[in-house]
Amino acid sequence: MKKKNGIWFFSLIMMVAILALTNSCEKEDDDNDDDLPIAIGENYGGGIIFYIDDTGKHGLVAALNDQTSSENISWGCEGTNISGTGTAVGTGQANTTAIVTGCPTAGIAARLCDQLELNGYNDWFLPSKDELNLIYQNLHNQGLGDFSNFLYWSSSQIDEDHVWAQNFWDDSPFFEAGGQYSVGKVGDMCARAVRIF
Repeated sequence: MKKKNGIWFFSLIMMVAILALTNSCEKEDDDNDDDLPIAIGENYGGGIIFYIDDTGKHGLVAALNDQTSSENISWGCEGTNISGTGTAVGTGQANTTAIVTGCPTAGIAARLCDQLELNGYNDWFLPSKDELNLIYQNLHNQGLGDFSNFLYWSSSQIDEDHVWAQNFWDDSPFFEAGGQYSVGKVGDMCARAVRIF
């Protein structure tokens, strides 16, 4: 009889241990960041989400503030062709690398974004033309992101003297709200860093 009670008690202990282990595994899954819902306009990954890809788990965030001090910054390297920059969503990071590699000028928009360490992240870059347009549509137009009433640089070059910029000034007497323009590299404008999550 003692042997049967010992086996029964041992079996009971094993069942309790298995249940406890199962519950702890389920809790870990519930706490996994991959299961958290993400949406445009939410703070996430060191910034504010402005684009989510088709998987629903990856996208782009913009820094919460401009990468300027009291002065605006230049694009840099007028007269220098930075080969291989694109305009599409997903090209901003490669564009920034090309600019930083091909333009040794200190303090330019791409370099400030590339060297930025913010909210625990150091993989920021200057957005491409199409990424910048998504920032305008999905953040600025929704009253999010605290953007300046001015033009913002993209990392998309047109030619050795011109790049794409976008107007974030809704009441500008000079530019259409949200318009994208070919501008010279020598001007001083705003820059907003972005990163992939």
